[in-house]
Amino acid sequence: MPPRNAISFSNGEILKKKQNLSMAVGIAPLSFDRINYAYRSWKIEANIGMKFVQNKLERQEISVRLQALPYSGEYYKTSVSIGIIEYTSIISTTDTKLLKPKYSPTISGLVAVPHWYRSYISMHADYKSLSLGINTFAFYENFSDRLSLLGQIDHYVDDNYKNRFGEQTIFSAGIRFKTMDNLHVSLSYEAHELFIMKLNYEF
Repeated sequence: MPPRNAISFSNGEILKKKQNLSMAVGIAPLSFDRINYAYRSWKIEANIGMKFVQNKLERQEISVRLQALPYSGEYYKTSVSIGIIEYTSIISTTDTKLLKPKYSPTISGLVAVPHWYRSYISMHADYKSLSLGINTFAFYENFSDRLSLLGQIDHYVDDNYKNRFGEQTIFSAGIRFKTMDNLHVSLSYEAHELFIMKLNYEF
């Protein structure tokens, strides 16, 4: 089955099952990084996510999206989802009464590129960021779909989403293991400073 996300953003695919829970922890340095929950009904998926920086809640996102184009096509199979997102940032340093969420339309896509190491290209865009990712099964002959290599590049339009170095464009890389049909574990290097382990369970 095509992947639903790159390293940290969702593409044009939606859940196959009803629910998904994912948690990520920083392992160098040790910290709690993020938690996300998603629920699907028909072709509509709702998500809520929280991002922590140095163990403090820093960002929160709530989104709803519709899979406008299901995974289809003869060779370069494609999925497209559209939706809306509400996002709040710099939570830890802002007075609760002054917190003002922002809203944005979203568009996400997924394209299969079978001849390129059985790869999937992921895309996402909204007012705060533009993201591009790859999930490639370069070792499919030996490991089937149990192992994939990940790459992701994010360009942040909203300054509050930059890393602590103030970088606007950030590259991340990782490796994903399929431990069971419904459980994936990934190890990634993100924000040019964190090694992160993520567990992703769909049920």
